[in-house]
Amino acid sequence: MPEPALDGRAMVGVVVAGWDSDRPLRRGISRTWARKLPVMTGLCLAPISSPPTSRVPPVIFFMSAAFFAQGFMQLGWAALSDIAPAGLMGLAGDTFSFAAKLGGTLAPIVIGVIIDSTGSMAGGLVYVAAPSVGGFLAYSFLIDQVERLDA
Repeated sequence: MPEPALDGRAMVGVVVAGWDSDRPLRRGISRTWARKLPVMTGLCLAPISSPPTSRVPPVIFFMSAAFFAQGFMQLGWAALSDIAPAGLMGLAGDTFSFAAKLGGTLAPIVIGVIIDSTGSMAGGLVYVAAPSVGGFLAYSFLIDQVERLDA
């Protein structure tokens, strides 16, 4: 499957996550849960991108679901904009973006080293799934309230 189609599924996930996050706010549910729940859902579903099969239809299904879930994780930008002090929004956004870009830069290097040393992609898949697990734990235990911080 060509990559743009998979990116399209992530785009749909971003739109659905935004809608899914704003809907509870209109019903009076706290901003904390309206922002955290979609991100945490995406973090739970994103690691399913590698089914234990080489058959094409299940691989396409699982990859599509993982890209869709990745779109849900992008709602972290909304949570960031709700939390960051107004005077530090640029710094907060740049730091958030830097961390994501650093992970994307290191991933092919680390995965290459893992494959070279083990001869298997299994460790690389664990490496790719680990940030989702860490992110889920961080959203669960480190982010208590989604509310603006004072600078």
